[in-house]
Amino acid sequence: MLIAFKALDEALHQRELAPHRRAIDESGCDLSAWSLRDFSTWLGTLDARLDCALGPAEGWVITYSDRSAIPLAEWLVPQLHGRTLTVGRPPGTAPLALRAVQRLGFDFSSCRVRVGFTRGHLLNVYVLVPLDVLGSLDQLQVAAEVYLETLLGDRILDEWVDQVAVDRIARTRGLSVMSDVRAPSTNYPLADVDGLVRCGIEALRQGLPSSLLKQQGQGEWTALSLECTGDESAGPHSERRFASTCHPEALKACLTGLGFCSSRFTLGEEVFAFLRWRGRGPERKHKRQHVEELIERTAERTGTLALSGSGFGETFDYLDLWFLPQPSTIRALLSLVAEIVEEVELGFYDSKWAEERLIYRRGA
Repeated sequence: MLIAFKALDEALHQRELAPHRRAIDESGCDLSAWSLRDFSTWLGTLDARLDCALGPAEGWVITYSDRSAIPLAEWLVPQLHGRTLTVGRPPGTAPLALRAVQRLGFDFSSCRVRVGFTRGHLLNVYVLVPLDVLGSLDQLQVAAEVYLETLLGDRILDEWVDQVAVDRIARTRGLSVMSDVRAPSTNYPLADVDGLVRCGIEALRQGLPSSLLKQQGQGEWTALSLECTGDESAGPHSERRFASTCHPEALKACLTGLGFCSSRFTLGEEVFAFLRWRGRGPERKHKRQHVEELIERTAERTGTLALSGSGFGETFDYLDLWFLPQPSTIRALLSLVAEIVEEVELGFYDSKWAEERLIYRRGA
């Protein structure tokens, strides 16, 4: 479904959103007389991944269970009126986050935290809960997630945090016992987690290139062997068996199912995307090389894209690229690729654009 990148094919965009437009027209666009519960029910009927919650200043926040629903939620906001609507929980404060956890029956005021980078330029956050805070690990896990959602907001969690985990530390009240002892590690008051996360993000971004488009043809290429699941429902790359890339950290994050955001790898406006088409016959390898050469020539001529990777599965061939989302350049490229391979699919690696797809056919 083309929503965020509707300029690539306005007619397709209009066709795909027609059912949602009808649902809006039938229900009315004015939310002033609706209750929060009514709107929540209506959103769930429109798309099961959407829900809503009370936001700041009596506004409503459209929430989502999957990041791929963000474009639809953002498209909905200007279609409706009568209420202040936003998409995703905004950042809050440490006292607000503590109160949210208290409503679940836990006091996190004595908790500590560790924050560190993991694969794909993502952060892991470990909430360290003293043993005198009673509750099962599952209950404390939910409470930790609520704390971070309330404090950091959905955008930072979506784009930068891979895992929120809970661990136990020695009790802070009463007598310690030998079983409380844990291996020492550097940790901080839980209230500092916002500053730690933002400091980590800033430190990483200081080391990012101003644009990956300026690195065309630079860097060593790395081969990645991939496990084929054969489950197409797991994503368009589930049958991919091999990849070669000059950006292994970025591509491996995408192909192993980690949440992905292009801004974790570049300061520029380019986004990470892929082309794929059915590989057929003895000319399969030659066609893939032909498309690679086409992309490299287009990159050299326009400066708007860069080839990042190549690969194949049993059924499809793949090319990975960074590009500026300029519709005219991308449509021209797809038209040329389709002349070689008959039909080509364009998709995006960013998690929130996972459902943005365009299929371009020869002669279209």
